[in-house]
Amino acid sequence: ELAAQVIGFTDYNNEGKYGIEEYFNNILSGSESLVEFNKNSRGRAVSSKKSFYPKDGSHIFLTIDINIQEILQNELKKTLINTHAKSANGIIINPFNGEVIAMASIPDFDLNNYKKLPKDSFNEYYLNRVISAPYEPGSTFKIVCFAEALDIDSNIINKKYNCEKGNYNRYFDSFEDHDGGYDSLSFDNIFVYSSNIGTIKIFEDFPDDLFYNKMKQFGFGIKSNISLADEHGGEIKSLQYYKKTSRDLASSSIGQSILVTNLQLALAYSSIANGGYLVKPKIIKQIVNNNSIQKFNKPIVLRKNLKTSTSNMVISMLNQVVDEGTGKKAYVDGISIGGKTGTAEIWDAENNKYSDKNYVSSFASLFPINQPKYVMIISIESPLYDKHWGGETAAPCTKNIIKDIMIYDKELRTRISTNEKA
Repeated sequence: ELAAQVIGFTDYNNEGKYGIEEYFNNILSGSESLVEFNKNSRGRAVSSKKSFYPKDGSHIFLTIDINIQEILQNELKKTLINTHAKSANGIIINPFNGEVIAMASIPDFDLNNYKKLPKDSFNEYYLNRVISAPYEPGSTFKIVCFAEALDIDSNIINKKYNCEKGNYNRYFDSFEDHDGGYDSLSFDNIFVYSSNIGTIKIFEDFPDDLFYNKMKQFGFGIKSNISLADEHGGEIKSLQYYKKTSRDLASSSIGQSILVTNLQLALAYSSIANGGYLVKPKIIKQIVNNNSIQKFNKPIVLRKNLKTSTSNMVISMLNQVVDEGTGKKAYVDGISIGGKTGTAEIWDAENNKYSDKNYVSSFASLFPINQPKYVMIISIESPLYDKHWGGETAAPCTKNIIKDIMIYDKELRTRISTNEKA
């Protein structure tokens, strides 16, 4: 089951299906050829009438760390069982070079027995939700609005906003804060306590097209072109559409009315972690064939998408979320973590409204705070209602994964110890 959807499998015709096996089917397959030989008097083949011989397929080496992959996958399975959720998925990425260290989607399956699954449910198991299941992210998406504001005016961090005591009626359908609401909050506390109304007030401070462009700069609404089959590009509507329906763009600032994948979200948080650079994700470390080795060591920087000073301020606020805000259940002794909770309602297409009982519980994290080594996104689909908050389900899952990575990763422990001494 380990990394099943990432690797994929070959069917009875030896054709690659899903993941790496499908995306690189041509170079993994090699070539076939009918070769004729002459025989000498002793019956031994001495020469060929054909100069073209069949070639072995190439060998592909992934960026996946199999130990961290196992940690991620096992903890997602535990959380799925404990919360009676429908599915769970997660990704761990190196924010400086874009290498995918672990990527998992639960439920999973045995690659050696890929057909032994419940009838009519193959897609549930084969689907790599990290790249193929876009969803409305909720509050984990708020980094876009806050980054835009800080890029334009760093002094905005000192501003306070009227949060309307939890109900904001400017639009045809009101916005609410889930925890009863606030009277007034500072810029950073709006982020730390995840006020929807405060975030929308910040969004309203600036022209619509600036926020729209910032979403694009973060890489949302377009495929990352990672080397895996079936990647979805998410969905951001046109600026012209948003100008006609201003509430939808306001909704986007709090992670509604848009669709993203967790791979896109991981790349966005990586740009926060690395000082403001959007990098291309990598799942391939090297490709080896009979004649050559092709290595993919160098990071590919797509663009500078926010100021370094902005990334530093957002990192500080992410740290506050874990220390004193909605992400306290992700706190781990001995390591400073930055994180953001997300609790997103799932659209009920049958009744044409948001579900009042099904949510996606998410947590985005980067760690350690000083020069982060890892960015991680965790999402749990439709956990038990009393566990539906991001801080109640995804944050504890994140905590357990980080604790296990600390045991495994000696370099991480050394880095933490060095930072403490400094």
